Amino acid sequence: MANPAPSASDNLDAPARTMAVKRRLYSMLAGVLLCTVVFAGLGIGRAEEIKARGVSPTEIKLGQTAPLSGPLSLYATFSRATSAYFAMVNERGGIHGRKIKLVTLDDGFSPAKTVEQTRKLVESEGVFAMFA
Repeated sequence: MANPAPSASDNLDAPARTMAVKRRLYSMLAGVLLCTVVFAGLGIGRAEEIKARGVSPTEIKLGQTAPLSGPLSLYATFSRATSAYFAMVNERGGIHGRKIKLVTLDDGFSPAKTVEQTRKLVESEGVFAMFA
C-alpha cells in the first residue's frame, strides 16, 4: 500500500513549529516596542500641536488586520497579545497621557480581504497608523 503524499505540516516537526511561533512572537513584540519608541520620540504631548487623523487629546487610534478566522487563525493569539500589551500601556498612563485604542479587523489570511480591511481602517475608522 502506497504512503499518502506528505503535507506541508509534516515537514515541520514540533520543535521547528515552536521556534517559528516564537520567532513570530518576538518579531511582533519588537514591532510593539518600536512603535512605542516612535510615538514617544514624536513628542506627542500637546494636543494643540497635533492635527493628525486618529490622534486626539486623550487617544491615539491604531489599526491592525489579523487572521482571526481562516487557515491561520492560530495566529489570532498575536492579535490578542498585542491588545493585552496596549491594555498594559494604557493602565500605566498611555503615551504622553493618551490611551491607545487598537482597532483589529479580521482579514481571514486573504490578501484581497486584507486590502479591503486596511482601506476600511484608514478611510472609515480614521486610524493614525497601521500596526503589524
